[in-house]
Amino acid sequence: MSEAHSSTANRFDLIRLALASTVFVYHAIVLSSLAPMSGLEAGWGQLAEIAIQGFFIVSGALVAGSLVRSQGLADYAGKRVRRLYPAYLVIVLIPAIICLLMGGDVRGVGEYIAANLVFLNFLSPNLPGVFEGNRFTEVNGALWTLKIEVMFYICLPVIGWLLRLFGRAKWVVLIGIYAAGEAWRQLVPVMLDHPYAPMLARQLPGQMAFFASG
Repeated sequence: MSEAHSSTANRFDLIRLALASTVFVYHAIVLSSLAPMSGLEAGWGQLAEIAIQGFFIVSGALVAGSLVRSQGLADYAGKRVRRLYPAYLVIVLIPAIICLLMGGDVRGVGEYIAANLVFLNFLSPNLPGVFEGNRFTEVNGALWTLKIEVMFYICLPVIGWLLRLFGRAKWVVLIGIYAAGEAWRQLVPVMLDHPYAPMLARQLPGQMAFFASG
């Protein structure tokens, strides 16, 4: 590894540590009910949202670099799977196994595993009998970001092709992606009269502006 590449990696590691620490503190405040529905919780919630967006910016830079260095789509896909899935598999299975050992409903645990292993956490975020009396019942509420990451991984080769197609005018593509992402994020909650509109606004189209920034 070259000295320049090592220095760049170290800077990204420091940034990711700072972003992860912000999200960790927010979760600690919320899950411990330290100051429920307070200004402290709301303030850290805003910081955590900014930190998540920062993660997407960093991911945009790192994954785009991985695509450029890959020898083809198969190589790129293999790198993404090896980078993400083993750790993700452990995160999903450990609480599910513990739930089963504690007498959890087999069908409910199976639904949780099936949905989460394909990054559809929103279909089954809870395990039977786990956190049922808590304010937040999700086993791992942060897993929603992994779905967005994977969708970005899938979209990136197409974006890369467009950037190469536009050549020196590739900035037009990046500005277009950024503008479309921000429009989705800002307008969906306003124009769509549905309880899930704010959640929908936070999905990939709305987060693509941050990936494009990276």
